[in-house]
Amino acid sequence: GAVEFINLALEKGLEIFYITNRECLQRTDSGQVCPQKTDTIKNLEKVGIKHVNAEHVMLKNEQTGWTSEKNSRRLVVVSNYRVVMQFGDDLGDFLSQVKNNITTAERAQLVDQYAEYWGTQWFVFSNPSYGSWLRILDTELMGHLKGY
Repeated sequence: GAVEFINLALEKGLEIFYITNRECLQRTDSGQVCPQKTDTIKNLEKVGIKHVNAEHVMLKNEQTGWTSEKNSRRLVVVSNYRVVMQFGDDLGDFLSQVKNNITTAERAQLVDQYAEYWGTQWFVFSNPSYGSWLRILDTELMGHLKGY
């Protein structure tokens, strides 16, 4: 339903931004500064998303200061737009500074602090494969993930 939802939002006049940690790296075979941006746009169009605006596709390291911490890119968006919904598969897609030097308890406190946003303005796609949550698991918890 994600493709249909995005296309309906576009039809209704909403602007969609794609903030990804896919990294811009020049490839010798492409001659482009950021061929991953073109690849990303093609991937979005291939699954059926219409009218992908290249200026709204924001990759890691595409601009100076655009690190894996997505807040720098979110700030660009909010400087010109009112954000009505955010979607992501990691806590860092919504909140700053949750990827480094943060405990499980601190993450839980942040989730509770922003409880009013979850399911109303912020929507999480589950991703059990990877994410910043892996870095906070202790050795015992990580042991449960072996073999998966």
